[in-house]
Amino acid sequence: FIVEKTLDNLRKGPFSSRNNLSPAVKIKRLMDLGEDLYRDEGEKICLVLLKRFLSSIFKGLCGASRFRRDVADTHSWEEAVHVLENWRELAERSDLNG
Repeated sequence: FIVEKTLDNLRKGPFSSRNNLSPAVKIKRLMDLGEDLYRDEGEKICLVLLKRFLSSIFKGLCGASRFRRDVADTHSWEEAVHVLENWRELAERSDLNG
């Protein structure tokens, strides 16, 4: 179920177009996926999977290592949402694509 739900959330467009999404859109999709996982599977599974997906979803993003570290340092879904929202606001205000 988790893999199916993940793939459904990531399949919002053709594969080639997913690589062209803005960082803010990618963060929003990751937050949507996280909320579904949190609701359906619980906080622990949600955080583990969210942290694992970060490296591949944000590969090549300027500041990605700091972003991953900030999310990795969270210990609850609420903390992760706060970090994701802060990064999303930053992405919307600036060009994080390098």
